[in-house]
Amino acid sequence: MKKTFAAFLALFLVSILFGAQKIETVDGVRVVHNERGGKWGANPEVKLELIRTIGGLEAEENLSFNNPNDIVRDSAGNYYILDSGKNRIQKLDSEGKFIFAEARENQKPAWKGKVETENGVKVIKNPKSALYPASIFRLEEELSLGKAEGEEAYLFSRINGLDVDDDGNLYVLDYGSAQVWVFDDRGVFLRTIGRKGQGPGEMEMPVFVQVEPSGELFVFDYLRQNLITFSLDGKYLRQSRTRESFVPLRIDHQGNIVGSVGLAPPPIGGRELKKYFLTQDQPLVIAREDQDRNRQKAEMAVAKPALACDVSSQGNIVWGKSDAYELRILDPQGVPIRFIQKKHDPLPLSERDRKFYQDEYADWIRAGGKLVFPDHLPAFMDISVDVEERIFVKTYERVEGTTAGRYFDIFGSDGKYLAKVPIRANLDHGSVWKKNKLYAIETDSAGNPVVRRYGVHWEFKQ
Repeated sequence: MKKTFAAFLALFLVSILFGAQKIETVDGVRVVHNERGGKWGANPEVKLELIRTIGGLEAEENLSFNNPNDIVRDSAGNYYILDSGKNRIQKLDSEGKFIFAEARENQKPAWKGKVETENGVKVIKNPKSALYPASIFRLEEELSLGKAEGEEAYLFSRINGLDVDDDGNLYVLDYGSAQVWVFDDRGVFLRTIGRKGQGPGEMEMPVFVQVEPSGELFVFDYLRQNLITFSLDGKYLRQSRTRESFVPLRIDHQGNIVGSVGLAPPPIGGRELKKYFLTQDQPLVIAREDQDRNRQKAEMAVAKPALACDVSSQGNIVWGKSDAYELRILDPQGVPIRFIQKKHDPLPLSERDRKFYQDEYADWIRAGGKLVFPDHLPAFMDISVDVEERIFVKTYERVEGTTAGRYFDIFGSDGKYLAKVPIRANLDHGSVWKKNKLYAIETDSAGNPVVRRYGVHWEFKQ
C-alpha cells in the first residue's frame, strides 16, 4: 500500500488586541516600541478550519506521495511538495491541481559510508541504512512460459539453465529431454536444439546454457564433461572435453570459464570457485568453501555459511562467503577491483525457517538423519549482477505474504548501498538481465517449472 500524505490548508480566526505602540526614528533607523502584551495579546484565540485535502489512497500518480518531507507556498498560492520517497518535487496550484513534477537528479541523498584502501584494494564500507527507499525499483510480469498440461513444448520437466539473445528469444535448457527449447519474445515455441544421447551434439546431463554475441550457443554436459557448441538455429558445430567436472557460471568472450566444483556430497559438502583459462594448464582458485568433517554421519548442518558468486556480462567476478557481509569484485583475470562491506544484524532462525528445512530434507529425516540448526542465519543467500554492474544480494529476510519472496540489498556499480527491496521473483545467479528485462526460473503454484519475464523499472538515476 502506498504511503499517502494529506496536505492541509487552514484559516486562522484570531481575536486581535491592539496594544499601544510608539514609533520613532533614531539615527536614521525606524524603531517600534511595543507594549508587553503584544499586538495580539498574551493568549490569542486561534481557530483552524480544514479547507481541502491533497492526495489519498485512491489518488492518481501525480497526486500520490511516498514520503513527503516539506511543503511551501509561493506568492501566487501554488504549493511545492518535496517527496523524498519518489525523489521529486511536485507543484500544485492554489486549488490543489497538479501542474508538474521535477526529479531531484542533482540533489542526491548523502551517502553515510566511507571508502578506505586496504592492501592496495579499495574497500567500500556501507552503513546499515540505504541511500534510497524500496520504491526506486520494481518488477512487472510480462510473460510466463510453462504449463502443467497441454502442448508438449511448454511442459518442462526441470529447467537447468536459461539465456536470451539480442532479439529477445529465450533458450530454455530442459533436463528431462536433454534439449534446449527455443521460444521467441512473445513466448511462441520455435525449435529444439540437441538431444539425449552420447553422440556428437548429444547430451546426458546438461547443466548450463549460454548465448554468445558471436551467434553461438554453449551447452555443458556435466556427466561427460563436454562443452558443446551449436549455432543459434540448432546446427551442431563442435565439442571439447574439460579436465574436470564442474558447473559453469559464465564463459567469457575468450572462452575462459568460471565454474563451481563440488568437493563432496552432503553432509560433508564443500566446493571451490575456479576460473579455467584456455592458455593455462592449471585453473585459478578464486575461493573455497570448507568441508564439514566434524559432523556425525547422520547429521547435516543447514543454513550454514556458503559461497555465492555471479559473473557480470563484462566478465567481472563477484563473490562472497556468507559468514560475513562482504563481497569481493575481481576483474576477468582474477585481480581484485574492490571489496564491498555492509553493517548488518544477523537474523535469528525462526520457526518458519526450521519448518522449511524440515520439509526440504524430509527424506533425510525419515532415513534416520538429524538436522543441525544454527542460532542465526548467514548474511546472505545468493548474488545476481545486472547489465549495469549493480549487485543484487538475496538475503534470508522473507517478504510477508509470500512463500518465495525475499528482501534484496542493491549495491551500485561503485559499491554503495542503494536500497533494500522486497522482490517476489526468484532472482538468483541463474537469472538473466537483458535490455531492461529480467528472466527468472520459477515454479507456479502447483510446483511446475516455469520461466517468467519481468519488465525492470527504476525510479531514480544513480
